[in-house]
This record gives sequence, structure tokens and C-alpha cells, in this order.
Amino acid sequence: MMASATQNRPILFDLTLSCHRLGEPPDGILRCERQYARALLGRPDLSVKFCRFDKKTGQLELLSRSTAKMLISYAGNKNRHRRGLAKSVGDIVELMRSSQERRYRWFRWGIGRILRRITGNGHVNAKTIPPGTVYVLSGVAGETHDSEALFELTRQTGMAIFAICYDLIPIVHPEFIQINDVTARFRRYMELLLVHADRIACISDATRTDLVAFAQSETMPVPDLTTLLLGLEIPRRSAAGRPDIVQDLAPRSYVLCVGNINIRKNHALLYRVWRRFAAERGEQTPRLVIAGGKGWHADDVIENLLNDRLVTDHVVMIHQASDDAIAWLYENCLFTVYPSFYEGWGLPVSESLAFGRHCITSATSSMPQAGFGLATTLDPDDDEAWIAAISELIDEPQALEEQERQIEARFKRRTWDDAGAEFIEQVLSTGNDAHARPAGRSKSQST
Repeated sequence: MMASATQNRPILFDLTLSCHRLGEPPDGILRCERQYARALLGRPDLSVKFCRFDKKTGQLELLSRSTAKMLISYAGNKNRHRRGLAKSVGDIVELMRSSQERRYRWFRWGIGRILRRITGNGHVNAKTIPPGTVYVLSGVAGETHDSEALFELTRQTGMAIFAICYDLIPIVHPEFIQINDVTARFRRYMELLLVHADRIACISDATRTDLVAFAQSETMPVPDLTTLLLGLEIPRRSAAGRPDIVQDLAPRSYVLCVGNINIRKNHALLYRVWRRFAAERGEQTPRLVIAGGKGWHADDVIENLLNDRLVTDHVVMIHQASDDAIAWLYENCLFTVYPSFYEGWGLPVSESLAFGRHCITSATSSMPQAGFGLATTLDPDDDEAWIAAISELIDEPQALEEQERQIEARFKRRTWDDAGAEFIEQVLSTGNDAHARPAGRSKSQST
């Protein structure tokens, strides 16, 4: 058991991403931020405060625990709420004043409720943050923070910094990034993080390798690096029966691909493979079900899948699948495919195993690790290898049954309780020398 002195070490957890994306369904990094915040809220023995970064003032604003609970439990609809609803107090006041129409009364009420909750808690400074505090950054500050102002503030207050690194896509694969200035902003954020962070937890071995390679290429210092695997939250069906959106699908008659359709996910390979199957197998071709929203550079592959007469009858696209539908699709598919070029982890690979379904995925970045030695991994550019692997599972039921037996015998799901406990342990042991670091001194000056 940890010493009480370590347990009582102050923690400041940043919830800026949850504020920035209030009203949007949680996915990816946002879901992780909320899960780690839940883990901290579930430990009343710890000294934890919450905050958000205000770009207008360059300050970290303290949030009450009730606000934190509201943010991490909020399951809003992005079509009913404006993006960035709680970006800053000033924005909220302005929205309240400008929302004069009767149809926005509910909106003004909601903003007022948020305003009452988040004001009056003060800002982060040397007076409000006790010595030895660990500042936890579980989102991506390059998107929601002014990186220069943020790290200057942490330097002035002398806080130790614990950050989570999910991937380095804007740096290692900028061709997969939609917005032109994202790469420059992300690169600057990572440069500052490498200088100022006491510990960076990477969500996979591949991400850790990429981070070390980037630091070395830029002759940057490498702080204490750890690996912190994510928890796996399995979509659960809330009711028996088949969701309406999948009524036309027969159980164990289709191959499933879960994930947004964009250029990085490599759905173009699946189009080529299924076109080949349709030409050679005709009506014996199993259906390919793609469950995911439309992302960047998806138009061409979607147009091919919908309009190619050879393929269209063998492909089903579901762009807004509920958790119930996703769970049903996993439970009833033959197996899954995930030919992405690059991932920080590869959640659909692990989800497939959690449902007892074999996955054929890419042998790149983190996906072999996400498959825990139970997935088939292939070159995402090798069409022939994918055709052969998929054909084997379609044509040889005993081979598929053996894969499923191996999954049942060997796969052990890592829960968010497991991940949360390890997260807290890593946070509490971060930069223990920070207790002796005077506020205002850089790490290079501290002893």
C-alpha cells in the first residue's frame, strides 16, 4: 500500500477537452479524459482539484467537484448544443446576452446553470496550488490550450506535469491530417511537453517508440516515459432483440469493420478486396458491414462502395450506429477487419476480441499490441495477403472456430477500473523531486 504522504499528494486534473466539447458524444481521447477523471473522483482519500484552460486569459480556472462530475457524466447530443459551450466564462455571458429569441430560452437556462457552477473557484497560481501538486494533462493541449502560456504557468507554479500521449499522427503521418496548421501546433506542443513534463505516459509501445524517435530527431530531452494501456469499455446492449438499423442482416453472415471512414483507416483496401470477391464469388460473397461516420477524404471510397454495381449489393454502411447496434454487430459478425495504416492503439481490434470475434488487422504501429497476439496482422498495402486471409476464414469454418477458441481461452479484458488504478499510481509517483522545486524555476535549474 502507498504511504499516506504519497496518497495525500495534491493532484490538479485538466478537464479542458470535456469543457471544449460539451454536448458532443464522447469518443477517443474525450472518453479517456472522462474515464481518468472518474477514477480520481472515485478516490475520496486523494486530494484532487479540477481545472480548465481559458485561451482568452491564458489562465487555468479551477472547477468545483460538482462541475467535474457534470462534465464527465454529460451525454449530450451535439445537434442540440453548440460546440465549445463552456470555452470561457466570457463566451457564456455573451451568449446569454445575445440569445434573445424565445426558442433559445432553454439554451440561456443551460448556459446560466453552467455559469453558476464554474465561477467563483479562482485561478491556478502559487497561492491556490500547494507545493508538490501534480498537474495531469490527459487531453491534447495543442488543440485546446495555448501551449506557450500553459507551460509558462506550470513553470511559475512549480507543478510537476503528468501527460498522456495517444499518438504522434500529425508528426509521423501529416498526410492524414485535415487542417493545415494542426501539424505545426502539435509539433510545438510536443516540443514544449518534452522539455517541461516530468512524466509522459504513452498508450502503446508504438507511441512510445515514435515519441522517443521524435525527441532524438529534434535533439530534445526525453523525460520519464511509461506505458499506460487504456481500459476497454465494451458497448452493451440495453435491450433484447435486434436494433432496427440491423434488421436486414442475418447473424454470422457478414464481415464487420468498425471505425470512421477516412483516408487513414484504409477502407480503399476493403473496396478493392470486396470487388475482387464479387467478381470471383458472385452471390457467395459475404456482406461487408462498415459501421462508422464519414471522415476526411472519404468521398471517393464511399462513392465507389455505393455506385460500383459489382460491389454495392455486398456492402452495408451504417454511419450512425448506437451502442446497441455496435454490440449486436460485433456479437453476430463472422469476424472483423481493420486495415488502418496507423493507430495510437486500435480500439476496434481489442473490442473485436472482447466480443470473441477474430480480427484481421494491420501489422503497423500499435495494432499488433492491440491484438494481444490473437489477431491476424498483415501489411495494409498487400491486397493479396488480405484476400488470402479473409478467404481462409470464409471458406474454412474450422479455422475460424479455432481462432475463436483461442480468444476465449487466452484473451483477458483490461477494464477501466484496472486502467484507472494504474493511472493514479503513475500520477502519484510523478516527479517526486517537484516537492523541492521552487516555483518559477525551470526543470533545468532544479536539482
